[in-house]
Amino acid sequence: MSSTCLKSIRLLAFLGAFSLIIAGECQMAFIFVFAAFGLLGLKIEKFPHLAKIFGAAQPAMAIFIFCVAVIDFFYLSRSFLLTVAHFLLSVQGVRLLSIRTLRESYGSLLLSSLMMLSASTLSVEWTFFLMLFIFLSGVIWTLMLLTLLDDSRAPENSEESLHEGSLLWKKLIPILRRSTGAAFLTTAACCAVVFIAFPRLNLRGFRGQFLQPVHKTGYSSSVNLSEGGRIQEDNSIVMRVAVSPEQKIMWTGYLRGRSLESFDGAVWEKFPMKTERVFRPWSRPVNLPSREKNSKNQLKQQIYLESMDSPLLFSQSRPTSVDIDRPFLDISHDGSLQRREGDSWRIRYEVESSLSPLDPVVGEEWGNRHPSRPLASAPIKEPERFPRKNRVFQQQAYDQALLFVPKDLQSRLIQTAEEWGAAAHTPVERAHALKERLRSEYRYSLDNRDLGEAGSSPLEAFLFTSKKGHCEYFAAALCLLLRSQGIPARLVTGFLSREWNDRGKYFVVRMKHAHAWVEAYVEPQGWVGLDPSPRDVFEGSAGPGLPKWNEFLDTLNLRWNQYILSYDFEKQVEIARSLGQGSEKISFRFGRLATLPHQMKDWAASLLHLNGTGESKASVSFPKEMGWLLLIIALVGLWSVSRRRGREPNRVWFYLPLVRRLEKRVGRKMDSQTLREFILQSEKQLGPSWPQALALQETYYRLRFGGGTTLSKAQATQIRSWLSSLSSSAVVVIWHL
Repeated sequence: MSSTCLKSIRLLAFLGAFSLIIAGECQMAFIFVFAAFGLLGLKIEKFPHLAKIFGAAQPAMAIFIFCVAVIDFFYLSRSFLLTVAHFLLSVQGVRLLSIRTLRESYGSLLLSSLMMLSASTLSVEWTFFLMLFIFLSGVIWTLMLLTLLDDSRAPENSEESLHEGSLLWKKLIPILRRSTGAAFLTTAACCAVVFIAFPRLNLRGFRGQFLQPVHKTGYSSSVNLSEGGRIQEDNSIVMRVAVSPEQKIMWTGYLRGRSLESFDGAVWEKFPMKTERVFRPWSRPVNLPSREKNSKNQLKQQIYLESMDSPLLFSQSRPTSVDIDRPFLDISHDGSLQRREGDSWRIRYEVESSLSPLDPVVGEEWGNRHPSRPLASAPIKEPERFPRKNRVFQQQAYDQALLFVPKDLQSRLIQTAEEWGAAAHTPVERAHALKERLRSEYRYSLDNRDLGEAGSSPLEAFLFTSKKGHCEYFAAALCLLLRSQGIPARLVTGFLSREWNDRGKYFVVRMKHAHAWVEAYVEPQGWVGLDPSPRDVFEGSAGPGLPKWNEFLDTLNLRWNQYILSYDFEKQVEIARSLGQGSEKISFRFGRLATLPHQMKDWAASLLHLNGTGESKASVSFPKEMGWLLLIIALVGLWSVSRRRGREPNRVWFYLPLVRRLEKRVGRKMDSQTLREFILQSEKQLGPSWPQALALQETYYRLRFGGGTTLSKAQATQIRSWLSSLSSSAVVVIWHL
């Protein structure tokens, strides 16, 4: 095997593995196995005997890896796509231990390609595109090398096998490089044309689920308070919300998902109530029913949502319209929006939310709102969604769920709520008093290992023992305290983020920003939002911005999502329309070029026309097309001059002067004669200048057919002196005659 070919194969294997690693889904154990085997293979290939032993052991090692993959699928990762990625990493590492034949080289190349395919199912960020860009050029180069080596080892070419030290190999390498570049550019151009122009089926509701990226965790549609322990923050991005810089001050940070009403003492779940289905008109936003639209305080959001284990759509409270690439949406009783069940693929959608200027979250004026102020008193009217005859029973059960409190906690919750809200006179004041008591006397913490004490529920331990926990405990405690006072309340899950990317002009929402708060129904406002957790104190500030370099990288990810991943049939129509408008402009420009001579004539006549004072009066402006034409001519001229200056000087420039001088001395040269034959038969006529002519002929043959280098200054001076001797000899002969 050629060392160049082996290096290319190993480089492609490491590129494929790196593409899987940067997806952030693979476990460290499998990454370590690949790295260890790959680096060990670099040492083993120097010892042929060891390479032979490991090559013989590869089938047994592959069987062992398959058994590990089965265990990985059922007990470790529990994801088919992630199991495939781990299997490919391990098998490729074993393959890199020993690569001896062309067949093994093709096998490693196939594994590298499968690793890139697997990486595309785990991550489709711009970093994967960069790796794919490098990988494709490397694949083309490696395939050319393998094909060349395979042909050179054929029986009929056994005597002409390629060796890296041979002259033939050194001549072929530059040709292969140019061919690789040309093939890659052609492939990239064809792929770009197909991507932009190839028709796409827009099924709107359908997205394949088998090859989608592995679902990320962090947000859950239910809350289980019995799952204690320390929570590890997940810094991965779950969505990006683009808003205009003018409307940035209207951002409260809260992205609502859904409400949870049913509580069994440990788990909060959504109450099973009928939903309403709203169908989207073609290429138009969905106007949500029973929503009041305040045009003055409309917040427009472009949301790029990553893959999640939920079909929910997130937005600021009270969305009034949604523009989404789906045929229909389901609206729940609490106003939450979602796609069809199972549709959890990444998606881009636009939402308009109506924000009330009287909302205490915002303040009387947008500019007076402190960015870290918690959510409070956000009125949300509950619309009548279903006919009365179909809703009576559901509504009664729903009202009971909003007031349910576990019996083992009722007495202590009522006593605590009455003590904390003793100074309150209205339900609104009581709700705010309970919320402020939790915010001031309880501590936010992600370490909840001491909440599972024997003999008490986690919520009871939070309220009366540890007095610390994360947002779910704060929200659950406030919700039950309100219910114990006869105030309907429900727990709400979503996200809270104020991390602003100033370069891309959007908010970054990460998995660690998952949040829970409370909505309480108080008269006369209706549903109001209350956030009892002191999370802003725990995090230190209202969400610092990204470092400049991270801002730039994340902006690239957003543009990749916006222009590549979200590219669909509607964007194709927009491009076609823009091209049509561009073609009309071009045809108009060409039409003006046709009348350019008449425009120049009118301009010259106007320029030469003199008024009574003798001053020039140019009533017609100089044609713009003529200016552009002159500029293009000037640029072409400069390019041609620079190209001639940079061109390599002609090595055989003296051929024609030599022939002219010889024909003056000897006579016309026949077309069938070579230069050497012409000089040899003219030895008598040339006399003493014949050696110079013969030396010029040998120099010409060496430079023209022998692959000689460019003439040096000394050689050029010698050639000019020989040509001068031929001319001077001719003059002497003519003088004697």
